[in-house]
Amino acid sequence: MSLLDRGPEVVTVYPAISAADGYGGTQPGPGEPILLRARVMPAGSDEATEGGYLTGTTYRVYARTLPAGPWSRVEWCGQTWAVVGEVERFGGTRRTAFDVATIRKRGQSMASVDPNLDRIVAHLPQVKAEVNRELSQRATRVRAVVNAHRDTGELAGSLDVETNTVDSTVSIADPAVVSINYGHWTAGGATYVEGIHAIEAGLT
Repeated sequence: MSLLDRGPEVVTVYPAISAADGYGGTQPGPGEPILLRARVMPAGSDEATEGGYLTGTTYRVYARTLPAGPWSRVEWCGQTWAVVGEVERFGGTRRTAFDVATIRKRGQSMASVDPNLDRIVAHLPQVKAEVNRELSQRATRVRAVVNAHRDTGELAGSLDVETNTVDSTVSIADPAVVSINYGHWTAGGATYVEGIHAIEAGLT
């Protein structure tokens, strides 16, 4: 008799079956319980990952056969567990073939997000470099439009690119920038002057 046939743990598996959902359709529901001898070993524990996520505790269940799937329920050690993903089935001879399932405690989140995730991502060197690269490209487009409509040069001289710790901005400080960019009527309202739309060039 193989070690797989006399595992030290007893688990109860409720295979998922198709059950009525009360609206004329069906939904996964628990089937008849099946008691199995198995070996249960830790697969992971609560820890913060590099991306800022917190993973839950999981276990691996090893048994000769596991009639379970993603919607199945498992009871072990007085607690209810959910099967994560599909059961892995390893072939071989009748003596060596076995199944493995990953289980997670019911009610435990698959993953939770670190409340400081936005700050973590914003300070990543790759993210800061990409923000600066994108800002430079947008600033170049704004400058091209401004230079193409140069008159006194004051508007072009007021254009500034500011790079901070985690973000960057393109600003135009000329007091007449709104009229120049979006258009305006001349004194007395005789003629309408079309705007140069330099700001829009940086948004596309």
